Amino acid sequence: MNVLILLTLTISLSACSRTPRELEYSSQPIDRPELILPESEALTLSKIDWVIITPDNAAEEFAKIKASGKPVVVYALTNVGYEALALDMAKILKKLSEQKAIIVAYEDYYSNGDETSIDNILPDSQ
Repeated sequence: MNVLILLTLTISLSACSRTPRELEYSSQPIDRPELILPESEALTLSKIDWVIITPDNAAEEFAKIKASGKPVVVYALTNVGYEALALDMAKILKKLSEQKAIIVAYEDYYSNGDETSIDNILPDSQ
């Protein structure tokens, strides 16, 4: 038992007797990593044929749809609903524009240094 205690004490003391290594550091700035963004494809939208149905032309428009062999289905919006749809599309376009500006800012930051600011790129939204 005494041998075990003596051995443990010897190992513990010898582990503490090492001289600490000196740390080396450099105050030089490191290069930014290369910004790699995937190329985005141009947005291609499908053609949509809008048909305005009123009480005066409803029977005629339904007959045209039946004659084409397509099922007669109507998706309707009130003028308020159509206005909301248009406003939502405008919000989507604004958000896409903002996201594009942020991506351009990142690209400029990585390629031009610290002079680039998002305030210089975002269009005025006030």
